Amino acid sequence: MSRPWMRTIVLLLGVIFLLTVIGAITWGCLRMTVPLERQGEFPFNDGVFYSIFGIFFALFVPMLITLAMFVHRARKRARSLRGRVCLSCLYDLSTSPRDGKCPECGEKYTHDDLLEYWGVRDDE
Repeated sequence: MSRPWMRTIVLLLGVIFLLTVIGAITWGCLRMTVPLERQGEFPFNDGVFYSIFGIFFALFVPMLITLAMFVHRARKRARSLRGRVCLSCLYDLSTSPRDGKCPECGEKYTHDDLLEYWGVRDDE
């Protein structure tokens, strides 16, 4: 089953991580081509290199915290609805049939799959 909301967040985190790694590698390669007598001058000093990682942490860490908060809220909401939430679009399935298709996105679901994914016990 696809989960586009999760895929989007992971894609954003991956892009930021890749840009940071590419920037660090590029910076390292650029620094190796500079003569030793110029390596302490701007823009070849360590301050620029560390600011690349500063940007990385300024963007990546808050996004990780946001992801954790989003997942926690989605799981809390699913538990409050006894697992009756679409796995793909997070649509409220509490008024939908036990097994079927999500009216919002068309994703097929079964009651047992929903309970298993959201970690909810069937008390019926």
